Amino acid sequence: MDEDANDDQIIDLAKERGYAIVTADRKLANRCRLAGLRHVELNFEDLVEKVDSELSK
Repeated sequence: MDEDANDDQIIDLAKERGYAIVTADRKLANRCRLAGLRHVELNFEDLVEKVDSELSK
């Protein structure tokens, strides 16, 4: 996928190929939810917790 792809292109491709979308973009995640697409929304807090957990080992 082109790094300049817009949300519509990403959603269309996911629908066509059955992809799940992983994004930190809340707007895209909401569009995926409304379209019934499998998706995972990452946020900064989740990443901080993961980094802190890994560095604490």
